[in-house]
Amino acid sequence: MKRVEFIGSVSVIIPTKNSDSTLRRCLESLRRQTFQNLEMLVVDDKSKDDTTNIAKEFKATIFTIEGERTAAKNFASKRASGDFLLFLDSDMIIEPTVIEKCLRAMSDPRTGGVIIPEKTVGSGFWIQVRDFERSFYFGTKIESARFFATREVLKVGGFDEDLITYEESTLPQKIEKNGLKTDVRISSFILHDEGNFNLKEWLKKKRYYASTANTYRQRYPVYSKHQMSISYRVGIYLRNGNWIKLLKHPDLTSGLIILKSLEFFFSKLK
Repeated sequence: MKRVEFIGSVSVIIPTKNSDSTLRRCLESLRRQTFQNLEMLVVDDKSKDDTTNIAKEFKATIFTIEGERTAAKNFASKRASGDFLLFLDSDMIIEPTVIEKCLRAMSDPRTGGVIIPEKTVGSGFWIQVRDFERSFYFGTKIESARFFATREVLKVGGFDEDLITYEESTLPQKIEKNGLKTDVRISSFILHDEGNFNLKEWLKKKRYYASTANTYRQRYPVYSKHQMSISYRVGIYLRNGNWIKLLKHPDLTSGLIILKSLEFFFSKLK
């Protein structure tokens, strides 16, 4: 694939913890990018597996800290050498033109953050349901930007480290308050490898994520009104002809209703 050149460089920040089953594919996808003036920063939470050895194979810079992903991202942001920052999870594979297209989007001085749409990949029925769910979120408040100018990230202080409810949304919202757009989307995708989806573990995670929901609502009332509203979610599935897609896929629709109902129930457990 033809390589492209832009003025500037990109730092890709990847928090990890026992991520050896997915990290290699993530880093390989970075090697295949059409834009190659980048550095890989792996922030590891004391993995017990082969995570750091894989990172070394790809000549990534490795930091070791304990804590949530937001703390890892903020830590690496302050040490990144790139003009731009891309935040990825270790189970994400990006298509070859992702970084190139993000840079093109950032050439507009009004752009403060770029959204990279996601597809869920893996095996099993619940993976299909998860990907079906994601397909409804394009262009909604559920999506969050992942690509930013480093100076803007540092200016607003990065992510809110005390939140785990919609924590990825906190950074773009702060940048947006400075008058920049953070809803610019590119057409290339992140493939989110959720492997053999474990429903029980997923619901435990959802319960954990809900622990800071009230603080998030108070701090970010405009976005949370959409992101955490049942009526807004239902509206997403029904507006713009989306209801037709629901009717065309009754099995996936049934699975989606069950999954979202379980998530809601578990998020309310103390």
